Amino acid sequence: MTVLTLPDRGVSDYHSALVSPEFTPDRETMDRLWGALVAMLPPADILSIERVLPESAARMGIAHLMRPSRYSAHALPIDADFPTIRERRFDPSTGRRLTKNRRKLEHKGRLEFDFVTGPAALPELDHLLEWRRQRFQDVNDDKETAAQLAFYRHLVENGKLARIGRLRLDDELIGGCLGLIEGGRILLLAVAYNKAFANWAPGLLTLESCLAAAEEMGLAVFDLTIGDETYKQFFGADTVGLLELHRPLSLSGRLALAIVALKPKLKRFLEKAGLFELVQRLRGRTPAKS
Repeated sequence: MTVLTLPDRGVSDYHSALVSPEFTPDRETMDRLWGALVAMLPPADILSIERVLPESAARMGIAHLMRPSRYSAHALPIDADFPTIRERRFDPSTGRRLTKNRRKLEHKGRLEFDFVTGPAALPELDHLLEWRRQRFQDVNDDKETAAQLAFYRHLVENGKLARIGRLRLDDELIGGCLGLIEGGRILLLAVAYNKAFANWAPGLLTLESCLAAAEEMGLAVFDLTIGDETYKQFFGADTVGLLELHRPLSLSGRLALAIVALKPKLKRFLEKAGLFELVQRLRGRTPAKS
């Protein structure tokens, strides 16, 4: 299969287009334009665009051509002061745990959070990405990791969009995050922490501090982006389903997409018949945990 897709190399959580405010074609016009654009593509079997925010699809005029994605976005509106958001949104037990851990660290030394960017932020970025590399070393692709590192370093060094949030105890970095500030939104792309301080949940404390700083900056949305990690529920983020487009460009592509669409239906049938675990064992696979 030859698949045409967007060359993000794993560095973008959303695929969005820059759309002029004056670009407002009606549906019929957009369908004709889209057909003409697709006809200009090089030979391929499938056109694939994943992880699109609903508002982005609407601005592009192609929401009606897309379908729900397996990915979701997680965003927290900053619609009140931080204490109020904390009271309304945070899981109560998580809130108590963070208060307790923050107090313990403050007894050890001076705990502070700030944002840095530009060349001065590169050492903190290197720490953050190395902590993430160690955490996910079993699933990392070294080539892709190197490409992502180079991209993030360039983005932070440029200093226009990217910010490194750093949580420090007596000037020692114990947690950090990489975020983009765009319009009234801060998008968190990476969070990591020093495992030596794992007992005090420095990753969660970093996110809490980042949210408080975003509120002070007057931002409107604290965006935890894609991924269904449990900690996003702790902060009470809203879940928004993303959209995707998979369009066949050849007979082979049409057949491949039909098979892909059939897989979940086959899985549900096997589960209902009580045969799914048997099929997984015959295939040498362990059934996925619920």
